[in-house]
Amino acid sequence: MFAILHGIHLLAVIIAVGGTFALRFVVFPRFEDTERDIEIRKAILKRWRPIVWGNIVLILITGLANAHHAYMMVGPKPVYWMLFTAKFVGALILFGLAILMTLPM
Repeated sequence: MFAILHGIHLLAVIIAVGGTFALRFVVFPRFEDTERDIEIRKAILKRWRPIVWGNIVLILITGLANAHHAYMMVGPKPVYWMLFTAKFVGALILFGLAILMTLPM
């Protein structure tokens, strides 16, 4: 069961982070500030928004389940939990950037 949960977590991370970076650094730089390009960009974000926001919710749920499983396996070892906290804060920053990028204009 844990392997399936972990796989879902990793797949959601790959989709959310990879898709957001692809849009930001590959797709959007190709557009100019013409009215047509702005409308295309809005249409892309309208379709991407529910995907990325749904993946963020899925990442949070499966991540909390993974943290619970890790605590049951590792216990209260400070070094592990410091690294986990750093990863969690990094994920929250990425979530914030993805949400800010996909807010309706």
